[in-house]
Amino acid sequence: MCLGAALLALTGCLRPSVPLLAKGLSNPILHWDAADPCVVKGDDGALYVYSTSGCDRDGSLHLRVSHDRGATWRSLGYVLSPDGRPSWGGGCDFWAPEVHRIGDRYVAYYSARDKDRRFCIGAAVADSPAGPFEDTGTPLVRDGRLGLIDATYFLDPKSGEPFLVWKEDANDLRPKEPTRLMMARLSPDGTSLAGDAAEIMRNDQPWEGDLVEAPQLLHRGGWYYLFYSGNAFFDDRYGIGVARSKSPWGPYEKFAGNPIVSSDETFSGPGHPFLFDAGGGRWEMFYHARLKSDGGPARMLMVSDLSWGDDGWPCVREAQPR
Repeated sequence: MCLGAALLALTGCLRPSVPLLAKGLSNPILHWDAADPCVVKGDDGALYVYSTSGCDRDGSLHLRVSHDRGATWRSLGYVLSPDGRPSWGGGCDFWAPEVHRIGDRYVAYYSARDKDRRFCIGAAVADSPAGPFEDTGTPLVRDGRLGLIDATYFLDPKSGEPFLVWKEDANDLRPKEPTRLMMARLSPDGTSLAGDAAEIMRNDQPWEGDLVEAPQLLHRGGWYYLFYSGNAFFDDRYGIGVARSKSPWGPYEKFAGNPIVSSDETFSGPGHPFLFDAGGGRWEMFYHARLKSDGGPARMLMVSDLSWGDDGWPCVREAQPR
Protein backbone atom coordinates (compact mmCIF):
# COMPACT_ATOMS: atom_id res chain seq x y z
CA MET A 1 0.00 0.00 0.00
CA CYS A 2 1.40 3.37 -1.00
CA LEU A 3 1.73 5.53 2.11
CA GLY A 4 3.09 8.69 0.50
CA ALA A 5 6.60 10.11 0.66
CA ALA A 6 5.80 12.50 3.49
CA LEU A 7 4.60 9.69 5.71
CA LEU A 8 7.48 7.39 4.89
CA ALA A 9 9.89 10.12 5.96
CA LEU A 10 8.56 10.12 9.52
CA THR A 11 10.82 8.71 12.22
CA GLY A 12 10.13 6.95 15.48
CA CYS A 13 7.38 4.72 14.10
CA LEU A 14 7.54 1.33 15.78
CA ARG A 15 5.45 -1.75 15.11
CA PRO A 16 3.33 -3.05 17.99
CA SER A 17 5.14 -5.80 19.89
CA VAL A 18 2.03 -7.98 20.27
CA PRO A 19 -0.07 -8.11 17.07
CA LEU A 20 -3.82 -8.49 17.33
CA LEU A 21 -4.04 -10.97 14.44
CA ALA A 22 -2.55 -14.37 13.80
CA LYS A 23 0.99 -14.60 12.45
CA GLY A 24 1.45 -15.07 8.71
CA LEU A 25 -1.53 -12.96 7.62
CA SER A 26 -1.17 -10.56 4.73
CA ASN A 27 -3.62 -8.19 3.08
CA PRO A 28 -6.40 -8.67 2.31
CA ILE A 29 -7.16 -10.64 5.47
CA LEU A 30 -10.70 -11.41 4.32
CA HIS A 31 -11.33 -12.29 0.67
CA TRP A 32 -15.07 -11.57 0.78
CA ASP A 33 -16.67 -8.24 0.12
CA ALA A 34 -16.43 -6.35 3.42
CA ALA A 35 -17.02 -2.72 2.52
CA ASP A 36 -17.05 -0.12 5.32
CA PRO A 37 -15.77 -2.56 7.95
CA CYS A 38 -16.07 -2.49 11.73
CA VAL A 39 -14.27 -5.00 13.97
CA VAL A 40 -15.26 -5.96 17.53
CA LYS A 41 -13.52 -8.37 19.88
CA GLY A 42 -15.97 -10.44 21.93
CA ASP A 43 -15.55 -11.55 25.52
CA ASP A 44 -14.58 -14.98 24.18
CA GLY A 45 -11.74 -13.48 22.12
CA ALA A 46 -13.55 -13.94 18.80
CA LEU A 47 -13.31 -11.18 16.19
CA TYR A 48 -16.59 -9.99 14.66
CA VAL A 49 -16.60 -8.07 11.37
CA TYR A 50 -19.60 -6.00 10.28
CA SER A 51 -19.86 -4.50 6.78
CA THR A 52 -22.14 -2.89 4.21
CA SER A 53 -24.70 -5.12 2.51
CA GLY A 54 -26.51 -2.67 0.22
CA CYS A 55 -29.74 -4.28 -0.99
CA ASP A 56 -30.11 -7.93 -0.01
CA ARG A 57 -33.43 -9.68 0.49
CA ASP A 58 -31.88 -12.16 2.95
CA GLY A 59 -30.93 -9.52 5.52
CA SER A 60 -29.01 -6.32 6.12
CA LEU A 61 -25.41 -5.59 7.15
CA HIS A 62 -23.03 -8.56 6.84
CA LEU A 63 -21.75 -10.21 10.03
CA ARG A 64 -18.77 -12.60 10.08
CA VAL A 65 -16.69 -14.10 12.87
CA SER A 66 -13.19 -15.51 13.36
CA HIS A 67 -12.21 -17.69 16.32
CA ASP A 68 -8.54 -17.95 15.27
CA ARG A 69 -7.48 -14.28 15.16
CA GLY A 70 -8.39 -13.72 11.54
CA ALA A 71 -6.91 -16.87 9.98
CA THR A 72 -10.36 -18.16 8.96
CA TRP A 73 -13.80 -16.57 8.88
CA ARG A 74 -17.39 -17.78 8.70
CA SER A 75 -20.64 -15.98 8.07
CA LEU A 76 -23.14 -15.41 10.88
CA GLY A 77 -25.65 -13.91 8.47
CA TYR A 78 -26.73 -10.35 9.08
CA VAL A 79 -27.00 -7.73 11.79
CA LEU A 80 -30.65 -7.19 10.84
CA SER A 81 -32.81 -10.06 9.60
CA PRO A 82 -35.52 -9.36 7.00
CA ASP A 83 -38.06 -9.29 9.86
CA GLY A 84 -35.78 -7.14 12.00
CA ARG A 85 -35.33 -4.26 9.58
CA PRO A 86 -36.45 -0.89 10.93
CA SER A 87 -40.12 0.01 10.58
CA TRP A 88 -39.05 3.50 9.44
CA GLY A 89 -36.84 2.11 6.64
CA GLY A 90 -37.51 1.89 2.94
CA GLY A 91 -36.27 -1.70 2.78
CA CYS A 92 -33.03 -1.20 0.86
CA ASP A 93 -29.52 0.27 0.98
CA PHE A 94 -28.01 -0.56 4.37
CA TRP A 95 -24.52 0.88 4.74
CA ALA A 96 -21.58 1.27 7.10
CA PRO A 97 -22.46 -0.57 10.31
CA GLU A 98 -20.42 0.25 13.39
CA VAL A 99 -20.89 -1.71 16.62
CA HIS A 100 -19.76 -0.58 20.09
CA ARG A 101 -20.14 -1.97 23.57
CA ILE A 102 -21.92 0.66 25.64
CA GLY A 103 -22.62 -0.43 29.19
CA ASP A 104 -23.81 -4.03 29.14
CA ARG A 105 -25.20 -3.86 25.59
CA TYR A 106 -23.88 -3.60 22.05
CA VAL A 107 -25.17 -0.75 19.91
CA ALA A 108 -25.01 -0.97 16.11
CA TYR A 109 -25.08 2.34 14.22
CA TYR A 110 -25.82 2.17 10.50
CA SER A 111 -27.10 4.13 7.49
CA ALA A 112 -30.38 3.25 5.77
CA ARG A 113 -32.91 4.94 3.53
CA ASP A 114 -36.24 5.89 5.06
CA LYS A 115 -39.58 5.69 3.25
CA ASP A 116 -38.78 8.98 1.49
CA ARG A 117 -35.57 7.38 0.12
CA ARG A 118 -33.42 9.68 2.27
CA PHE A 119 -30.45 8.23 4.14
CA CYS A 120 -30.76 8.40 7.94
CA ILE A 121 -28.63 7.16 10.84
CA GLY A 122 -30.24 4.24 12.69
CA ALA A 123 -29.35 2.33 15.83
CA ALA A 124 -30.01 -1.23 16.97
CA VAL A 125 -29.12 -2.97 20.24
CA ALA A 126 -28.13 -6.49 21.28
CA ASP A 127 -26.78 -8.35 24.31
CA SER A 128 -24.00 -9.95 22.26
CA PRO A 129 -21.79 -8.88 19.34
CA ALA A 130 -23.29 -11.83 17.47
CA GLY A 131 -26.80 -10.38 17.88
CA PRO A 132 -29.68 -10.57 17.38
CA PHE A 133 -29.91 -6.77 17.08
CA GLU A 134 -33.20 -4.94 17.58
CA ASP A 135 -33.72 -1.54 15.99
CA THR A 136 -34.71 1.27 18.35
CA GLY A 137 -37.76 2.07 16.23
CA THR A 138 -36.93 5.54 14.93
CA PRO A 139 -33.96 7.17 13.15
CA LEU A 140 -31.29 8.39 15.54
CA VAL A 141 -30.47 11.30 13.19
CA ARG A 142 -32.43 12.54 10.17
CA ASP A 143 -32.23 15.68 8.04
CA GLY A 144 -35.10 16.78 5.84
CA ARG A 145 -32.80 18.26 3.19
CA LEU A 146 -30.04 15.70 2.63
CA GLY A 147 -28.88 12.20 3.50
CA LEU A 148 -26.74 11.28 6.50
CA ILE A 149 -24.27 8.37 6.46
CA ASP A 150 -21.16 6.86 8.10
CA ALA A 151 -21.90 7.25 11.81
CA THR A 152 -19.20 6.56 14.40
CA TYR A 153 -19.25 6.50 18.20
CA PHE A 154 -16.58 8.23 20.29
CA LEU A 155 -16.23 8.17 24.08
CA ASP A 156 -14.03 11.08 25.13
CA PRO A 157 -11.54 9.75 27.72
CA LYS A 158 -11.01 13.27 29.07
CA SER A 159 -14.61 14.30 29.73
CA GLY A 160 -16.30 10.88 29.75
CA GLU A 161 -18.84 12.23 27.25
CA PRO A 162 -20.11 10.06 24.38
CA PHE A 163 -20.39 11.56 20.89
CA LEU A 164 -21.81 10.57 17.52
CA VAL A 165 -19.99 11.76 14.37
CA TRP A 166 -21.36 11.41 10.84
CA LYS A 167 -21.21 12.73 7.28
CA GLU A 168 -23.74 14.97 5.55
CA ASP A 169 -24.15 13.56 2.05
CA ALA A 170 -24.12 17.00 0.36
CA ASN A 171 -22.09 15.68 -2.58
CA ASP A 172 -25.31 13.87 -3.56
CA LEU A 173 -27.16 17.19 -3.98
CA ARG A 174 -27.50 18.99 -7.31
CA PRO A 175 -25.69 21.29 -7.45
CA LYS A 176 -23.17 19.67 -5.14
CA GLU A 177 -22.21 21.35 -1.89
CA PRO A 178 -19.17 20.89 0.36
CA THR A 179 -19.58 17.80 2.52
CA ARG A 180 -19.44 18.30 6.27
CA LEU A 181 -18.56 15.96 9.11
CA MET A 182 -20.94 16.63 11.99
CA MET A 183 -20.84 15.78 15.69
CA ALA A 184 -23.32 15.79 18.58
CA ARG A 185 -23.39 14.55 22.16
CA LEU A 186 -25.13 11.25 22.83
CA SER A 187 -27.18 9.98 25.73
CA PRO A 188 -25.24 7.66 28.10
CA ASP A 189 -26.82 4.57 26.52
CA GLY A 190 -25.88 5.75 23.01
CA THR A 191 -29.38 5.54 21.55
CA SER A 192 -30.43 9.22 21.39
CA LEU A 193 -28.83 12.60 20.82
CA ALA A 194 -28.21 14.79 23.87
CA GLY A 195 -27.29 18.07 22.15
CA ASP A 196 -27.23 20.00 18.91
CA ALA A 197 -25.01 18.96 16.01
CA ALA A 198 -22.05 21.07 14.91
CA GLU A 199 -19.66 20.89 11.96
CA ILE A 200 -16.13 19.70 12.73
CA MET A 201 -14.67 19.34 9.21
CA ARG A 202 -15.42 19.74 5.50
CA ASN A 203 -13.66 18.92 2.23
CA ASP A 204 -11.26 21.72 1.31
CA GLN A 205 -8.13 19.94 0.00
CA PRO A 206 -7.56 19.00 -3.68
CA TRP A 207 -6.98 15.29 -2.96
CA GLU A 208 -10.37 15.08 -1.16
CA GLY A 209 -12.36 15.92 -4.30
CA ASP A 210 -16.11 16.24 -3.73
CA LEU A 211 -16.23 14.75 -0.27
CA VAL A 212 -14.89 13.64 3.07
CA GLU A 213 -16.60 10.77 4.88
CA ALA A 214 -16.16 7.75 7.17
CA PRO A 215 -14.93 9.66 10.27
CA GLN A 216 -13.09 8.07 13.20
CA LEU A 217 -11.92 9.85 16.36
CA LEU A 218 -9.04 8.87 18.63
CA HIS A 219 -7.56 10.71 21.61
CA ARG A 220 -3.83 10.46 22.31
CA GLY A 221 -1.26 12.66 24.00
CA GLY A 222 -3.62 15.60 24.43
CA TRP A 223 -4.66 15.56 20.76
CA TYR A 224 -7.91 14.48 19.13
CA TYR A 225 -7.11 12.73 15.84
CA LEU A 226 -9.82 12.66 13.19
CA PHE A 227 -9.27 9.96 10.56
CA TYR A 228 -11.44 10.06 7.45
CA SER A 229 -11.78 9.06 3.78
CA GLY A 230 -11.78 11.41 0.83
CA ASN A 231 -12.68 11.46 -2.88
CA ALA A 232 -14.44 8.85 -5.04
CA PHE A 233 -14.78 5.42 -3.41
CA PHE A 234 -15.09 3.61 -6.75
CA ASP A 235 -11.61 4.34 -8.14
CA ASP A 236 -7.95 5.01 -7.33
CA ARG A 237 -8.60 8.54 -6.05
CA TYR A 238 -10.06 7.29 -2.77
CA GLY A 239 -7.75 7.40 0.24
CA ILE A 240 -7.44 7.95 4.00
CA GLY A 241 -6.47 11.22 5.66
CA VAL A 242 -6.01 12.47 9.22
CA ALA A 243 -6.37 15.78 11.06
CA ARG A 244 -5.94 16.78 14.70
CA SER A 245 -7.17 19.28 17.25
CA LYS A 246 -6.88 20.02 20.97
CA SER A 247 -10.68 19.86 21.24
CA PRO A 248 -13.08 17.23 19.89
CA TRP A 249 -15.07 20.12 18.38
CA GLY A 250 -12.06 21.42 16.42
CA PRO A 251 -10.73 23.34 14.66
CA TYR A 252 -8.87 20.45 13.01
CA GLU A 253 -5.51 20.84 11.30
CA LYS A 254 -5.12 18.45 8.38
CA PHE A 255 -1.85 16.55 8.02
CA ALA A 256 0.34 17.96 5.24
CA GLY A 257 1.18 14.40 4.11
CA ASN A 258 -2.43 13.38 3.41
CA PRO A 259 -3.57 10.97 2.15
CA ILE A 260 -1.75 8.64 4.55
CA VAL A 261 -3.07 5.56 2.72
CA SER A 262 -3.68 5.56 -1.04
CA SER A 263 -3.90 3.23 -4.04
CA ASP A 264 -0.86 1.41 -5.42
CA GLU A 265 -0.13 -1.24 -8.05
CA THR A 266 -1.88 -3.95 -5.98
CA PHE A 267 -4.81 -2.29 -4.22
CA SER A 268 -7.35 0.30 -5.32
CA GLY A 269 -9.49 2.68 -3.30
CA PRO A 270 -8.42 2.06 0.31
CA GLY A 271 -10.82 3.75 2.67
CA HIS A 272 -13.39 3.79 5.45
CA PRO A 273 -10.95 3.33 8.36
CA PHE A 274 -11.97 1.74 11.64
CA LEU A 275 -9.65 2.17 14.62
CA PHE A 276 -9.24 -0.84 16.90
CA ASP A 277 -7.77 -0.54 20.39
CA ALA A 278 -5.51 -3.59 20.69
CA GLY A 279 -4.52 -2.76 24.28
CA GLY A 280 -1.28 -1.58 25.82
CA GLY A 281 -1.30 1.63 23.80
CA ARG A 282 -1.39 -0.33 20.51
CA TRP A 283 -3.82 0.43 17.69
CA GLU A 284 -4.79 -1.34 14.48
CA MET A 285 -6.57 0.33 11.58
CA PHE A 286 -9.00 -1.79 9.59
CA TYR A 287 -10.27 -0.54 6.23
CA HIS A 288 -11.35 -1.82 2.83
CA ALA A 289 -9.71 -1.89 -0.61
CA ARG A 290 -10.16 -3.62 -3.96
CA LEU A 291 -7.61 -6.17 -5.15
CA LYS A 292 -6.65 -5.07 -8.65
CA SER A 293 -5.79 -8.59 -9.81
CA ASP A 294 -9.42 -9.60 -9.21
CA GLY A 295 -10.71 -6.87 -11.48
CA GLY A 296 -13.98 -6.74 -9.58
CA PRO A 297 -15.82 -4.31 -7.32
CA ALA A 298 -15.44 -6.26 -4.07
CA ARG A 299 -13.94 -4.18 -1.27
CA MET A 300 -11.96 -6.56 0.92
CA LEU A 301 -10.89 -6.31 4.54
CA MET A 302 -7.45 -4.83 5.16
CA VAL A 303 -5.50 -4.06 8.32
CA SER A 304 -2.48 -1.90 9.12
CA ASP A 305 -0.53 -1.20 12.28
CA LEU A 306 -1.02 2.33 13.56
CA SER A 307 1.92 3.95 15.31
CA TRP A 308 3.20 7.47 15.86
CA GLY A 309 6.01 9.67 14.59
CA ASP A 310 8.19 11.99 16.65
CA ASP A 311 6.06 14.93 15.52
CA GLY A 312 2.91 13.35 16.93
CA TRP A 313 1.31 12.41 13.60
CA PRO A 314 0.27 8.78 13.02
CA CYS A 315 2.21 6.29 10.91
CA VAL A 316 0.40 3.57 8.98
CA ARG A 317 2.17 0.29 8.25
CA GLU A 318 0.76 -2.28 5.85
CA ALA A 319 0.03 -5.67 7.46
CA GLN A 320 2.47 -8.12 5.88
CA PRO A 321 3.35 -11.60 7.24
CA ARG A 322 4.37 -11.32 10.87
